[in-house]
Order: sequence, then structure tokens, then C-alpha cells
Amino acid sequence: MKKDHVPMRTCIVTREKAPKSELMRIVDNGTVMLDTTGKVRGRGASMKKDIDVFNLALDKNHLERAFKRKIHKEEKENLRVEVEKYLSREKLQPVEGKLSVRVQGEKVKLN
Repeated sequence: MKKDHVPMRTCIVTREKAPKSELMRIVDNGTVMLDTTGKVRGRGASMKKDIDVFNLALDKNHLERAFKRKIHKEEKENLRVEVEKYLSREKLQPVEGKLSVRVQGEKVKLN
């Protein structure tokens, strides 16, 4: 049986390798922005889905090194707001996709 290929990426802050789906992608296509689809054109940088790792990337200039350019203060603040919203939504999503629970013996599926 053939195994499915799982694309791996390296976090620019922790240098840990992880599946692409477990990391978030920041892209520079003229402006620095969060790429939630993985299809935005431009130079990309992957990092763990953790607010502490993201803050460390901004404070220690990991993103500036990855994009080989200076990131302005306004861009950093816009990106910080965007990432905080994204991570708060990610925490609300079920891990395995579909979720089902039993209520008084009846199985109920939640989407």
C-alpha cells in the first residue's frame, strides 16, 4: 500500500519541522499578510500556530530575515491583529473535522 505524501515545512522561529497543515503561513507580496489558503503568491514563511512564537518572530526580526526586507510598524500591527483573530478561530475548530456527541443515548453530529 502506498502512503500519502505529507508536505513538511520548517518553522522560522523554532526551526522544528512539522506538516504544512500544522503551521501558519505569512506571505510578503508587497505587503506582509497572513495566508490562510496557502495559495497567495509571494515569498512565504511558515511558523507554528502559537501566539508566543508569532510575537517572538516579530520581536527578534525573524520575518524581516525571511523576507529580506524591513517590515514597517503599521504592517506589524495589522499582521498582529490578523494573526490573533486567526488563532482565536483555530482554537474553536474541532481537531478531527466532524464531531459527534451522545445526548440521552442518541448520537448527535455537529458540523
